[in-house]
Amino acid sequence: DIDVCVIEKSADLGNHTLSGAVLEAEPLHTLLDSAVPGWPDSDAAKDVLANVVDKDDIMFLLGKKLAFNISFMIEWAKAFELGFGYMIHKGDYTVSISKLTKWMGRIAKDLGAEVLTGFAAQDIILDESSETAIGVKLVDQGLDKEGNKQPNFVEGEIINADFVVLAEGCDGLVTEKFVEKTNLQRQSPQLYSVGIKELIKVNPEQYNKFTSGRVVHAMGYPIWTPIIGPAMFGGGIVYAGDQDHLSVGM
Repeated sequence: DIDVCVIEKSADLGNHTLSGAVLEAEPLHTLLDSAVPGWPDSDAAKDVLANVVDKDDIMFLLGKKLAFNISFMIEWAKAFELGFGYMIHKGDYTVSISKLTKWMGRIAKDLGAEVLTGFAAQDIILDESSETAIGVKLVDQGLDKEGNKQPNFVEGEIINADFVVLAEGCDGLVTEKFVEKTNLQRQSPQLYSVGIKELIKVNPEQYNKFTSGRVVHAMGYPIWTPIIGPAMFGGGIVYAGDQDHLSVGM
C-alpha cells in the first residue's frame, strides 16, 4: 500500500474545473469498477452521469447554408477500428467537470487518500545527485504583492514523495520549472487553441426538441474549406446540460 496526497489550490474540489464536457464512458467505468463496486446504483452516479449520449450528429459545413451529417461515415470508421471512428460519442456522458471532480474527490478520500484544499504547489524538489523529483514545496502564505513578508507570513511546507504526479493542465507553472531544472528537451512544441463556450438558457420546448441525450459536433466552414482554404484547426460543439441549458462552444 502507498499513501496518496492530493494538493488542490482552490478552497474546495471542483471550484477551478468549471467546464462541462462530453466524457468517454469506457475508461471511467474501468476506474469506477475497481474503486467503487456497485457505483451505478449510487446517488452520485445518478446525478453526475444523468445525461447519456444517445444521438451524436457530426456536421461537416461547406458554407453558411450547406452542411452534411457525416455521422454514418464515422460509425463505419469505428466498425473498421480506424482512429477517427472514436469521434462517435454514443453511450458516453455529458457532465459537469466540477461535479465529477467533487465526486472523484469523495471517492479518493473514502479510499484513504489525503486531499489538501487551499494549498498551491510552488516548485518541485529534486534530489541533486539523481535529478529525481522527491517532493513539492507549497506556496508561501502572507506575502504582499511585492513579495514582502507580512505579520501573518507562513513559509510553504515541503511535502516529500516517492512519486510526484503533475496534473496542472497545459503550460503548468510547476511543470515548466521541472522541465527547466532537469533540462528536458521537448520533441515537439505544445499546441494551443482558443476555446469559447456559452451556456444558453432555452425554454422547455426548445430543450425537449434538442433532447437531453444529443451532441452535435461541427467542422469545416468557416475555418476550413476544401481546396480554397483556409486550413485552420478547430470546430464547434453543442450538447445538453441541466435545467433547460445548452452548452455551445467553438
